[in-house]
Amino acid sequence: PKPVPQRRNWRADLLAGFGHIRRTAPLRRMLVAAAVPMSFSAVLVAAQYSLVQGVSEPPSFLGVFSAGLGAGSIAASLVSGRLLRATGERRLALFGMADFALGNALRATGWLPLAIAGSVVLGFALPWLFLALLNLAQRCTPPELQGRVSAAVMLVFFGPQAPLQALGALAIRYATYQQLYLAGAAVAVATAAVFLWTGRRRIGDPGDRAACGHGCTK
Repeated sequence: PKPVPQRRNWRADLLAGFGHIRRTAPLRRMLVAAAVPMSFSAVLVAAQYSLVQGVSEPPSFLGVFSAGLGAGSIAASLVSGRLLRATGERRLALFGMADFALGNALRATGWLPLAIAGSVVLGFALPWLFLALLNLAQRCTPPELQGRVSAAVMLVFFGPQAPLQALGALAIRYATYQQLYLAGAAVAVATAAVFLWTGRRRIGDPGDRAACGHGCTK
């Protein structure tokens, strides 16, 4: 249906997307769970340069890791629609977290074949997290708030990238790339565990049932 304009002040319009996310428990939990691995991926950007040194390859070999990451992302995008219909957003997000943990663990081995395989696996992680989040946001949001909720989701999901890349550049001075990749795997596992636990704990919660009024049922 065509959105019906509502008279609001500029502050209410600016915060309307965040307000809807805060009131919609399934979307709020998904946004936090997806943003954590995405944010930590920015910390790991600097680690890939040390990874190239760790596998005794020249700097130009970074292109091989980037190609593996891109190939995984393309494959993830091609199968995501069917997988999303079969499993729902929650399971797709969990698959993404599992891929993030596995890909980082493989890179942490420092063995070239596994490091390349880890790059491909990592290519699946963030697209699946993002697609699960974006699909849930669209289903849980009324037409008149779609744009503002989408903007809020994008800001929380992608906004921390620049400052956390700077943090990663600092962290690589004091930690090895293996330690950073293992930390990334641990963060993904912990996030998935909390996401599962909070989801089960709130089954039947009145706030979740209210959110289902806009078709937010998974």
